[in-house]
Amino acid sequence: MRENNVRVTPALRLHTPAPGIRRAAPQLAPKAVSAPAHRVLPRHASAHSTSHAVARCTQTRHRSADALLRPRGLLRPCATNLRDEIAPLKLVVLDWDGTVVDSIAHVVDSWIKAIEAFRPEGVPSEEQVRRCIGMSVDLTIHQHCPGVSPEEHAAIRAAYGDLFRSGKHQIRMFEGAREGITRVESAGFLLAVATGKGRRGLDEELATHQLDRFFAASRTADVTESKPHPQMLLELLAETGALAERTIMVGDSVLDMQLAINAGTACVGVGFGAEPEHELLRNGAPFCASSWPELVTYIEETLC
Repeated sequence: MRENNVRVTPALRLHTPAPGIRRAAPQLAPKAVSAPAHRVLPRHASAHSTSHAVARCTQTRHRSADALLRPRGLLRPCATNLRDEIAPLKLVVLDWDGTVVDSIAHVVDSWIKAIEAFRPEGVPSEEQVRRCIGMSVDLTIHQHCPGVSPEEHAAIRAAYGDLFRSGKHQIRMFEGAREGITRVESAGFLLAVATGKGRRGLDEELATHQLDRFFAASRTADVTESKPHPQMLLELLAETGALAERTIMVGDSVLDMQLAINAGTACVGVGFGAEPEHELLRNGAPFCASSWPELVTYIEETLC
């Protein structure tokens, strides 16, 4: 019946069955069983990690089905947490010279001597050389020796390489660097290197200082674009599967800060390398550490 155009549902009446008449038990409709929800993998997961995660999902469903057929006392707990496997990575990318190893004085001296041997009238100052540390060798030569001929370029390049290698046995890690790298890795961070060095030079130093086992990936300026082009850092993100917002670039030069800004990652400076603290802060670094222990504390607080 209707009142004021509003439909009113009549109240339900409860009927009492007559004596001797048995009421049939109500038939309940079968409960709908929804299909298991598909886990959406994050965009940063690589092709390998994605296939691995899907395989584990399949294995988990098979185990669950098998578990229904076993007596209760034989149920096994799941040994792996899929959510932990695909949790967002936290990537720390380290510059090398002036950040991990105390090599800036030797780098500067090698460049000045190499250029002086072929262009005595155009030797750069120490400050000028420091500002270019982090660039590739070829880009550095063009920066300090504009208009250089291919022959001169090759000669300066060879001279710098010889001078640097002749004194590299004197290069030491910064105090606290080894302990800091160990602490960062133990805390669950992924580590990588982005440097203006060549591949052979970086590999030799990683082996010399017994640090190669700590780093998941690395990029050198002879196999990709030189700093401050973002390509070096973008390739590391792609290789590791890390997101830009979960990555921090650590370096001692303005080039390192510009690299991070261009790639869309966070950055932090160290004030014991190529360029002074105020230059790093003026060019994008939100903080500049004065020691490795201070650096590690900042990284843990920033990416936690």
